[in-house]
Amino acid sequence: MDTPPSPAHTKDGQERSHTSVYAYAAQNSAQEPQELQHIRESTAKEFPTEALKMISPLQGAFMAHLVHTQKPRRILELGCFTGYSAVWLAHALRSCHQTHDLLSPPRLWTCERDPEVAAVATKNIVRAGYSDTVTVISESADHVLTRWDPAQKLDLIFIDTNKSAY
Repeated sequence: MDTPPSPAHTKDGQERSHTSVYAYAAQNSAQEPQELQHIRESTAKEFPTEALKMISPLQGAFMAHLVHTQKPRRILELGCFTGYSAVWLAHALRSCHQTHDLLSPPRLWTCERDPEVAAVATKNIVRAGYSDTVTVISESADHVLTRWDPAQKLDLIFIDTNKSAY
């Protein structure tokens, strides 16, 4: 009995490197908007070691794709850092909810435990034009979760923090 090809192989048995798969995905995914490129580059300059914590542009495009396909209206992001992923999510929220529903506008809450980094995230979100959609909560994710009002329903939660603790 033949075994199915591994993810690193094509249907005809040709070996495919992970690099070429990544290159294909990057070429065929949404491109990083200019405001996001600015956040990514300024984060790399200001926080060179910690910048490795950020999602990649391709991961951001994937998150935006999830928002476009699932159409959530209320998102909670656990772990904000400098706001890069929050802006990807807000960009997708705004584009998939073009009509302005004043009773239930799309919202994103994101938390960052370090107040100085939360201030950078807020600045980036304001500069990108999403302050009407995104609220930065300067608290740890576990504190936000324990205090979250269960009546405040969420459609999507993005865990982008100490994942082993949840």
